[in-house]
Amino acid sequence: MMNYSLLSTDTIYLFIGSLLTLALGAVGWIINSRNEHKKWLREKRYEAYIGIMKYLSDLHDSIQFDKDFEFDRDLLKSVNEVSGPTNLLSSKKVNEGLLVFMAHVRKLVEAHDRGDKTEAKKTSKDLFKIHSITLELMKKEIQR
Repeated sequence: MMNYSLLSTDTIYLFIGSLLTLALGAVGWIINSRNEHKKWLREKRYEAYIGIMKYLSDLHDSIQFDKDFEFDRDLLKSVNEVSGPTNLLSSKKVNEGLLVFMAHVRKLVEAHDRGDKTEAKKTSKDLFKIHSITLELMKKEIQR
């Protein structure tokens, strides 16, 4: 006569093995989803940075003080459209760099509107330095 117990050693090992398989599968799924999220975030950050880098470069290039002391005011107005995704996806350093850059742009516009060419030229030189620093910060963040 065979003795069949519900909690035989084989049943316990089978149950533990099933739980272990389920737990390891869940851990694998969590790790994979985190990696996928990081990849997605990196791609979205890259897209946002490409947009803002192009914007900053266009704005940088539009500020010319040769004869007319003019720049593209329409380009200045479109900053919110371009910077929105960047503000959401970037690091604190990049956001601060963008804020400093835009503060100098506003300072430049104010100097221009007052007709203060000396202040405008000084601010534009500072702006070009900040432009380079901000682009470098974005490039580093894209690479991580």
